[in-house]
Amino acid sequence: MNRELFWGSWMLDRLRKLVRGTDLIPQKAYLEDVSAQCPKYASVVSTGPSFAFGTNPDHPNPDDSYFGLTDKGSSWSWSKSATPSTVSVAVPSTKSSRTVTETANSAMRVTFVSGGQKIAITGSNSFEFHYSSSEGGYATLTTETSWHLNFALGAVSDGPGMELPVRRFRQSYLGHTENWFNNSLAWLTNDLISALKHHHKLYLPASGVFLMQDAKFNKRGDLLLGLHYNG
Repeated sequence: MNRELFWGSWMLDRLRKLVRGTDLIPQKAYLEDVSAQCPKYASVVSTGPSFAFGTNPDHPNPDDSYFGLTDKGSSWSWSKSATPSTVSVAVPSTKSSRTVTETANSAMRVTFVSGGQKIAITGSNSFEFHYSSSEGGYATLTTETSWHLNFALGAVSDGPGMELPVRRFRQSYLGHTENWFNNSLAWLTNDLISALKHHHKLYLPASGVFLMQDAKFNKRGDLLLGLHYNG
């Protein structure tokens, strides 16, 4: 089965849902002037980041070409930067203002092992929270997440893997990200497994069903396999 048929017409369409589900989108950050509650200080502002996965308002359709992976020859990749989110608040006590801008980037890469059955999926997300004052002060918080899934034709060789190298990011928001990946990424993986559960049956334009055996990829990504007629 050539790569255009296995990957282009079948596998990549099923991976599109995984791309969409792991797309990190900035939301409207919490930003409030609470100076009245803290009379000992000239001004006090309360703020915090807000983000979500898989809810891109610019691309609500799961079949949107926006989520399509790009063919790189020996791999397929996807990388996008979400629309930034900016919110501001006036601080009358100091005749100033505060602004928060959130930006995010998400990426995914799919590779196969020549001569083997393995399909490897790796992904990454970065999120930046930038706080600034019209008086000149600013602060930037950054979090980066990477994850991986390894499939074999007929099995999942390991479950969702995740690394969370974090720089200057509050633990509560790290926990939110980790909980999402533990729950939602596992759901997306199970959904993909469900879609692939009958892949050992190869339906050809002929009468009956052929069962495949000893499947492997060649260097180009074509699927090579032995066929057994199953009636």
